[in-house]
Amino acid sequence: MKTNKLKNFIKEVIPVGTMKEGVDFEVISFFVWDFQNDEVRTIDHYYNFDSSKLLSALRGGGSPIELISTEIEKGTGINPTNLCRTPFPEYPAPHFYRLKSPLDYHMAISMGFGIVRLLKSNKENDYLLYYAHTYLEEIDEELIENCVYEEIGLLKCYLLLTENGRFYDADIVNFLEKYEDIFYMNLPAQPYDLVERLLMHLDKYKGELVVFPKV
Repeated sequence: MKTNKLKNFIKEVIPVGTMKEGVDFEVISFFVWDFQNDEVRTIDHYYNFDSSKLLSALRGGGSPIELISTEIEKGTGINPTNLCRTPFPEYPAPHFYRLKSPLDYHMAISMGFGIVRLLKSNKENDYLLYYAHTYLEEIDEELIENCVYEEIGLLKCYLLLTENGRFYDADIVNFLEKYEDIFYMNLPAQPYDLVERLLMHLDKYKGELVVFPKV
């Protein structure tokens, strides 16, 4: 049974607060800078590599970029020299999302999210999502509210494409119309393919929906 209730898919929302990178968590998500075409790409698209293998590769010792580079080279024979870590915004401070389902590395990066691993967790390989959009300077409250809507909208898009019909929210159509520029300017994926996939999923899984108040 499909639903638009985010709480069915999010186990916990954790404010960053006083947590510090390198002490409490480390960023383990990377994208590719395509120097030839001057654009950002996902690892999957650029190297034709299945990034679902990367989270298991991170279980070994070493820095995330070293482990990920080694895994890509093993799978493709190419030494990746153009990997860039997803940004971690200082303002506004992000929240971490602990989802109930395993993370999809490629789709998370495609939707503008980064992934961190908690370093002081009782759970082994505790991976969390965060929204990786950054700002060069402080923004006012109205723009922050707009950014929150943008973040939640992209999280819904991520769930639509990764939960195999269990998550469905028809309001995503309105989000795509209002924030179309995000897909064509800000996200490190092939925007036309991404929007087409979202619309196909909306059409595929439409029908009876258990509607809950928006979260």
